[in-house]
Amino acid sequence: DGAKSIHGNVALVSLGDLGESKNCDHNPANPTELFAGTTQCHELAAEYLSSFDVPYEVIGGNHDLEGIDEFRTDEENLQVFMKAHGKPTAQFCREIADKTLLVGLGSTIFRE
Repeated sequence: DGAKSIHGNVALVSLGDLGESKNCDHNPANPTELFAGTTQCHELAAEYLSSFDVPYEVIGGNHDLEGIDEFRTDEENLQVFMKAHGKPTAQFCREIADKTLLVGLGSTIFRE
């Protein structure tokens, strides 16, 4: 509420590639697993983006579907991405001011 009351309509947008494309010691059961695109990566990013206390949008980058050790398909990975961020689709369209439309088109394919 602080930013919104000071600045008016606040729009926070993450431009994708939310995690590292390397092992980050996040999964002791699979020490070579990449962090980018994992459930843990998306949940951590959602927690961080939510901490600003303003609604946020997120554009998925190609590495956000890089959970190749956890998910068999891009579609499975995309579903976890959308669920973690509470988004119905990988795209968004939001009016942020009079005659000002914010549009986000995210990556939906990595391995396919």
